[in-house]
Amino acid sequence: MVMHTRLYPLGSGGVRRNYHIVREVARHHDVRVLVLDPGHDAAGLDRVCGDGAPRVSVVDTGYHGSRRILADGVYLATGREIGRSSANVQSTIHALCRVHRPELIHLSSPLLRRYAFPADVPVVADAHNVEHDNLLRIAHTARSPVRRLFTSMLARRLREDETARVRRCDGLLSVSERDRDLFRRMAPATRVYAVPNGVDLDYFCPNGETREPLTLVITGKMSYHANVTSVVQFVR
Repeated sequence: MVMHTRLYPLGSGGVRRNYHIVREVARHHDVRVLVLDPGHDAAGLDRVCGDGAPRVSVVDTGYHGSRRILADGVYLATGREIGRSSANVQSTIHALCRVHRPELIHLSSPLLRRYAFPADVPVVADAHNVEHDNLLRIAHTARSPVRRLFTSMLARRLREDETARVRRCDGLLSVSERDRDLFRRMAPATRVYAVPNGVDLDYFCPNGETREPLTLVITGKMSYHANVTSVVQFVR
């Protein structure tokens, strides 16, 4: 399993989805996880999971800070992905596959299909968004003309790459039926399934205390445009 986010500590919705997918799969299968986020807390994950902790390797892609800004600028101007992939990540993937001979490779994003994997191993990706469509939504709601222009241009660039990478996946998981239908139009030959986020209803259950009326709690990353939009709509 290759994760573009850390697995621990838990934070954003994307991290939580990846964390729970990894933990559930690790209950039934022998799993090796490659995390492409130096912010991953391996010791914290071991404390939480105990004996059931998955075996995790961490590789820093270097795709952050000023390097990310430069790489995104080159990509926007030319369409070339200079600096957006990592030779270190690719060599680690080759080494892990050579040693462990996986029966299935799971990616936390179809965009990770920029890396090469063994041709005889099925690759399944979990798509948290249709990324180019997500950018178009940001462009539509952005107040800044500069941000609207930048995100709309980036969305057009990304659509081609996202489509190509989805088509290279043997299977794809989406979080909603809307995303599933968009992906099916982009890649008719790829098997796409809607797997929405779940909630543990045994843990999150009424505790018998009196509810506070007219109160709504929303948990989410409030630097993310979709969460901000949802809060505004709920309040209105």
